[in-house]
Amino acid sequence: DVKALLADEAAMATLYKDMIKLLHSIPASGRNQGTFYCGSAIAAALDLAATEKGNLAIGSYQNAFGEPQTAFRGRPIKECDQILETEVSTT
Repeated sequence: DVKALLADEAAMATLYKDMIKLLHSIPASGRNQGTFYCGSAIAAALDLAATEKGNLAIGSYQNAFGEPQTAFRGRPIKECDQILETEVSTT
């Protein structure tokens, strides 16, 4: 539920921390080339978070085709319908 995720500051903070950990788990040579893929609920929550003025980690920009794109620290965030919200996370 997007509203529940956005209302839970601890859950959003955990999501940001996990994304940062993931970025730093990639070797430095490929760190700037990554893309985040997520399900629709997470994509919606991150897209809404990008509209907050105080949020410096997530932002929006226009891609090469002029379409709005959400990004986390400059890495694009893309929604993937094949990722289900009911799936178990892997570590």
